[in-house]
Amino acid sequence: HRKVQHSSMRYELRSWIDYDLCNYCKLCSKVCFVRAITDTGERVVVNRERCVSCGLCASVCPVEAIELTVS
Repeated sequence: HRKVQHSSMRYELRSWIDYDLCNYCKLCSKVCFVRAITDTGERVVVNRERCVSCGLCASVCPVEAIELTVS
């Protein structure tokens, strides 16, 4: 997990999907090597506990529906 430290506070980055933008192409779930993104049959879902914040899913998203956010 990527950890960001600001002053005395620590934050962890995780993938987040904007379902208003997502076109359900499933590329993110295909490239996720830790299987943090799964296909439910209706949408792709991020398991934030498994996410290692590599950003690969965001880099392949053709509609820029995925970003790394602070959790």
